[in-house]
Amino acid sequence: DIHHPGLKGDKFLQEVRFFEKKNHFNRIPALIVTMEESPALMHLTASKQYVADGYLSKATEPEEIINALENILYANKTQK
Repeated sequence: DIHHPGLKGDKFLQEVRFFEKKNHFNRIPALIVTMEESPALMHLTASKQYVADGYLSKATEPEEIINALENILYANKTQK
């Protein structure tokens, strides 16, 4: 979550990406889930700033969450 107390989700994800590069690890698919429903945030999610594979509101229906996860995993699998 982007607004998680302590280490914010975007900062955590930046740390993960840095660790992956530094250690030559495969990229871990990441989905941002937050209470924020801003179209501007969705745009940032797709940008290099967050380096996430997707964005969902916490109000998203379970079927949409499953679809998003399947899409991310499929896209990640085809990029290898």
